[in-house]
Amino acid sequence: MNEELEFETYLNINPNKFEIYLYDTKNLINLYREEIILNENINSTDLNILKKFLDNNIFKIEKLSGKFVENIFI
Repeated sequence: MNEELEFETYLNINPNKFEIYLYDTKNLINLYREEIILNENINSTDLNILKKFLDNNIFKIEKLSGKFVENIFI
């Protein structure tokens, strides 16, 4: 069975910030966008910061879309 995905989740990891997006592929609009800018003392290799960012935002995305996030495009 080939189902077209209605929502796509994207994660962007840069040296100075993390961004996450929820994109509605049927209506071609961005439904959710959140970013955290890392200061000079924190870098993108700090996995605890990334984990906390994902924990907070994945929950919000799942609530907004009404579906569990199964795939994230990085």
